[in-house]
Formats: sequence, structure tokens, C-alpha cells
Amino acid sequence: MNWTLEQRYQRIEDMPEGYFDELNTQRKQDSFYPSFHIAPPYGLLNDPNGLSYFNGEHHIFYQWFPIGPTHGLKHWYHVSTKDFVHFTDHGVALYPDQDYDSHGVYSGGGLVDNEQLLLFFTGNKRDDNWVRDPTQCYAVMSKNGEIEKKGVVVRNSDYTEHFRDPKVWKQGDTYYMVVAAQSQALFGSMILYRSTNLNEWEHLGPIKTRYDEFGFMWECPDFFELDGKAIMLFSPQGVSSENPYDYKNIFSVSYILGDKLNTNTVELENHQDVVAPDYGFDFYAPQTYLDEKGRRILIAWIGLPEIDTPSTKYQWLACSLSQES
Repeated sequence: MNWTLEQRYQRIEDMPEGYFDELNTQRKQDSFYPSFHIAPPYGLLNDPNGLSYFNGEHHIFYQWFPIGPTHGLKHWYHVSTKDFVHFTDHGVALYPDQDYDSHGVYSGGGLVDNEQLLLFFTGNKRDDNWVRDPTQCYAVMSKNGEIEKKGVVVRNSDYTEHFRDPKVWKQGDTYYMVVAAQSQALFGSMILYRSTNLNEWEHLGPIKTRYDEFGFMWECPDFFELDGKAIMLFSPQGVSSENPYDYKNIFSVSYILGDKLNTNTVELENHQDVVAPDYGFDFYAPQTYLDEKGRRILIAWIGLPEIDTPSTKYQWLACSLSQES
């Protein structure tokens, strides 16, 4: 099916009666629909979002377009699990129901803070000429599962319209955020922000590495420390390599290992060469979090654009299994 722009931006409430029942019927006909793999009830699943261990469970949110197995108006869907075999389906967590996210609730990360789960996301809004106005926003989920959007906290003033996918962590009393951005010179970068109250963020600038001309966009950034090292994880677009095994996928993932992220100089100190964490042909937009045992857990997206996925005819696309670092 060739989807029109109008079809891709239809809303759930505008679909005819019985439409989603029919999608569900088609999905049930697929004998390969997973029994414990994370998968949508129907429609397209893409980036994992808001990953966290909160209130005794692993919480996995993901980008979801409910109307069909293609990209369109994005929501955040929510599932949780205690063992990665049995999942609780919580349904849609974040709808594109505000002016600042009228054209999609785009990707972001989760942070457990003060007995709440903070959900950071990009609000995608377009004007009549289809020019995007991306903003970084957040919502709060309580222990009883109630979610409240708090609105926009970071606006774009220095980068192209490719400015998205916030990931936040906390050091002491200070919050840090990395955002994927494209510079005015059309190169990808990971932008660092700092805040003490979640609502006012100081722009610290692109994190300095040797890779300031490495692809035209770095999507889905993550930063974390593991075994005393600092790691920048991201999904670069537009990268080529002389190595016959590197960056041959339609979409790739990279990480850079360094000694420390210096937040004063905004530099990844003493870093090594960029490395691909996974050479599989269908691995993109990974995100990590710490579980209750202190393990670093990674989940990625499978079913990428421009790949002919057999499940498409059954009206669904899926997510990867979890991996431990």
C-alpha cells in the first residue's frame, strides 16, 4: 500500500468503526507473531522509549503508529514486565494531543527521580508549509501509572529542524540532557544541556570528539558510564567507511568510549575510535537503562524502513529482545 501524507496523519478517533478490529484480525493470522518478544497489537512499532526500572518492574515504551505498518502520527505505547517473558499491556501512554506535539510524540528517555518516572520526549509540530518545529518536553508518571504532561522545556535556536530524542540522567543534584541535532553545517552531533530544576535548561553545546563530521545526523543519543568508562551511544545517518564490514546497513549504530565526560569543557576525554556495537542488519535506535541489580540493559528496534519485513502484510512490526552489558 502506498500511504498518502493525509493517511499517515489520521488520528485514532477519526478511524471508522471496526477498523482496528480488522487490523487485529489480520495480525492474529500471522503464525510467527511473537509470544514474548515485544510487539505492537497492530501497526508500526519503532524506537524504544522511556526505558526504566520503576516501582518493581521494567517499563518499556515505544514509538507507535496504530493505523498501519508504516510511519505516521506517532504515539508512545507502554508495556511493563518483571521477567521479560510475561508483559502487562498498559496501552497508549502519550497521545499527540497538545499543540507542541500535534504531529507526533517523538522519541526520548526515562529517568526515575523522587519516586516518579520522568518521561522525556520530542514534541513534533509542523506548520502549513510542513516545516517542523521540534521541542524537548517531558511528562511525569506516578507509581499508580497516572501520566501528566508538563510541556516544553527546551526549544531549538541553534540547529536545523533535526533536533530530537532527549535522554536525561542525574548526577548529584544536577540533571543532564543529551539531544540529537544537526548543525547548520549539516553534520550530526550530540548536544549537552544542564538543569537543576527540570524546567530551565542551560545549553552547553555539542559534546566534543574527533567525529565532528561523522554523518549528517546522530539519532537516539544515549550517554552512560560502564566499568569506569564514559560511553556515547548513537545512531548515525550518512556514514561511510573503507572497512568492508562497517556501516553497510541502511541504518547503523555507533558508540564512542572515553575516560570521562567533562561537563565544563563539554568534551569526551581520551576517547577511542568509534565502534559499531552490533553488526546485525536490523538493529537501530538502541536505548539503555539500569535495572534493580545495577545491570545496564539495552533494547533496540527491528523492522527498519526500506527493509521488506514479512510481518507487514499482517499489519505489525516489532522490537528487539533485551541485551545486557
